[in-house]
Amino acid sequence: MIKLLIRYKPISTLFFLVSTSLILLSVQTKIPNPTDSVQKFVFVGIYPFQLAAANTLRKAYHIWKSYIYLVNVEQENVRLREQIQILQMEKNEYVETALAYERLKNILNLTDVTSLNTVLARVIGRDSTNWASTILVDKGSSHGIEPNLAVITHEGIVGYTMSVSPRASKILLASDPSCSIAAIIQRTRDQGVVQGQLTNYYKMKYLIQGADVIEGDMVISSGLGGVIPKGLVIGKIARINKKSDGLFLDVDIEPSVNFSKLEEVFIVKNK
Repeated sequence: MIKLLIRYKPISTLFFLVSTSLILLSVQTKIPNPTDSVQKFVFVGIYPFQLAAANTLRKAYHIWKSYIYLVNVEQENVRLREQIQILQMEKNEYVETALAYERLKNILNLTDVTSLNTVLARVIGRDSTNWASTILVDKGSSHGIEPNLAVITHEGIVGYTMSVSPRASKILLASDPSCSIAAIIQRTRDQGVVQGQLTNYYKMKYLIQGADVIEGDMVISSGLGGVIPKGLVIGKIARINKKSDGLFLDVDIEPSVNFSKLEEVFIVKNK
């Protein structure tokens, strides 16, 4: 019993003080003569305990009030966090809508300025073993797609169709080393062949020494070979490595297309 009293000493003290205060109030109401000396003695002796009890109750009230306030603050924090998450989701949706609008505008601009017969296709897959080699799109033979058709975006040449199923097609990207495109320097009309390198640049081959080319010159398709139509953008000259020997220049071409960001493409159908 003593151990319990020691363990719960604060609670026991509070209980004692409150009980004493209630007994005093009861005694005061039963004594008819307020001038009675015994009552005065009891009142004077017990008053400090009453004051202590009142202070204790006041502190307990403030503690409880603070606890309720903290609970309310925590609930408000939870509500605000949920609201922030909702706003973040709405922001992401807005950004996606804006980007989709920008892509759609580019698509519409391309269809307005080109006379090519094209089919819009969505990228649905990539080569897991070589990201820069092939992509898979959601249009196939049931949409009039066949192998060896040029694939483009508003930025320029993407590649051409390799294999086709009824509802999907595999596209060989221009960045793959097995992809070669007959090309021409737009400004000077010097001709060569652009080949993929699986790097950030293409190589332009068979550009003769002494050709009047400079960094920044635009490179477009020449139309030779029959797969890629003439006049489509391939990229621009990034570096010219002039060799003292050999017949041809060593030229690096910066692709006009960012292959890592492809989402929609156009497949150019035969007329």
